[in-house]
Amino acid sequence: MKALAGARPDAVIVGGIGTGALLGLRAAGIKVYRCIGGTVADAVRQLKAAELPEIEEHGTCAGHSGGHSCHKS
Repeated sequence: MKALAGARPDAVIVGGIGTGALLGLRAAGIKVYRCIGGTVADAVRQLKAAELPEIEEHGTCAGHSGGHSCHKS
């Protein structure tokens, strides 16, 4: 929540996110959507067209040790 610097968005778009951050954003009433690749403009266009999936807890990142990457489609 510190990264938002007082902003109160309705939604954020991420490539990946941990469970704690997801739960914190949800508690603040902020929806979290996943977008892999492309530009920021692409991501915003996809969000406006309802083409991005909202992230659920089971889709969060548990860390990157051992070569794991949650940032792939």
